[in-house]
Amino acid sequence: MPEQEQNEVTSAHEYEGSEKPDNSKTFRDISAQYSNSMEAVREFFSRLSPLVVEMQEGIVKERETYLQEIFQHFTKDAKKEEIQELGDVFRSLRVYFDEPTQKTKTESLEIKSTAVANILLKLVRYLSNYPEDIHRELLNRSILMCLVSHFEVLVADLVHAFHRIAPDAISTDDKVLSVNELKEFSSINEALRSIVSNRVDDLLRGSVNDWQKFFESRMKIDMTHLVPDWARWVEYFQRRHIFMHAGGRATERYLSNVDWRKLGGYIERPKEGDKMDIPDSYLQPAIDAFQTSGLLLCQEVWRKLVPTDSDTRHTSITGLLSVVYGCLLTRQWKVSEQLATWGENDPQASDENTMLTYRFNRWLSIKRQGRWTEVEKEAEAFDCSAKSRKYAMARASLLGQTDEFFELLPKALGVDITAEHLQEWPIFEEMRIDPRFAKIIEKTTG
Repeated sequence: MPEQEQNEVTSAHEYEGSEKPDNSKTFRDISAQYSNSMEAVREFFSRLSPLVVEMQEGIVKERETYLQEIFQHFTKDAKKEEIQELGDVFRSLRVYFDEPTQKTKTESLEIKSTAVANILLKLVRYLSNYPEDIHRELLNRSILMCLVSHFEVLVADLVHAFHRIAPDAISTDDKVLSVNELKEFSSINEALRSIVSNRVDDLLRGSVNDWQKFFESRMKIDMTHLVPDWARWVEYFQRRHIFMHAGGRATERYLSNVDWRKLGGYIERPKEGDKMDIPDSYLQPAIDAFQTSGLLLCQEVWRKLVPTDSDTRHTSITGLLSVVYGCLLTRQWKVSEQLATWGENDPQASDENTMLTYRFNRWLSIKRQGRWTEVEKEAEAFDCSAKSRKYAMARASLLGQTDEFFELLPKALGVDITAEHLQEWPIFEEMRIDPRFAKIIEKTTG
């Protein structure tokens, strides 16, 4: 980072009389809290989704049983002409729903039999209790709202950290508080905290585009580069808004705030008043996007405000490397790819082992997504001769060079790599299938 840019952020004084905060711990806590929240949302969805499917299947069976019972009672006591009339009604209704151009044929439908009217009334009352997919809708709506809410908390935490570390940023305004307003506070610190809280509240009341402008203007961080697709990112927030305030129906605000030209391949533009949905196919990439974008935003702000904290940010214990590894273990390949790509390109991550770990994790993530040809030549060209043998083994595993892998293994085991690493690291998954692997591990563990 250029020296001038560092001074813009970090030269400001601390609040007078306040204890100097541990900025490193602040960002560790913010990052960990967001990461844990995203993992909890993902686990919540993955565990409940199958239960919802099971529940819906049970509801369908219950309805089928109930409807069969209704018709059995009807046919048992009904007259022949009443059964004929009920069949005519259902045929007319089928034309109405299956052939919209023929709707006029059923507009003047008359029901003569009281028994037919009664059974239709029972059906309407029963089927209108709630739609069959109501539980799915409730779950997915809740997940989207949780994602947005956690990201809002993250933004608030980061903005609070910015103003605490760089309080002079407030003094750039023409007017902050009047004299009478200042009299309401017992100290300057209290006044500053109130000002910052009001600023954060004002920012959160704005749109995601307002947040992007804040980070761009105050810290030179471009949020649009931290998300997989900015148009989809904005749409997530807009869809959450219509479910919060418009019953899930498309509003004029929703339609005007979404860039539909860039969403043609994902979402068809609805009409105002149309009922929107949140299917699983919509929610899965949303979870990935929120997890990745939030963690990278935290990393960017952390990097700007505490430029000397590179080792802490990238540590394999509590830093970004640990998050990437966790994603590999849980097969979150898109997230691990994006985080590893960012980490590998972080100019402050100068440690070679850190950079190489990110690189190999990126290659593995891409391979697991079926896109190995994109990086195969890059991996083949990588020179491991002057590196630790664990990198040569990882490269051999990625390239499917089993003989080379098992030639290196006896020399590296216990020196460059442990038996635990061999059994756990996702990058060795293919090698663990080979019979030679089990024999070597058996000898090692005794």
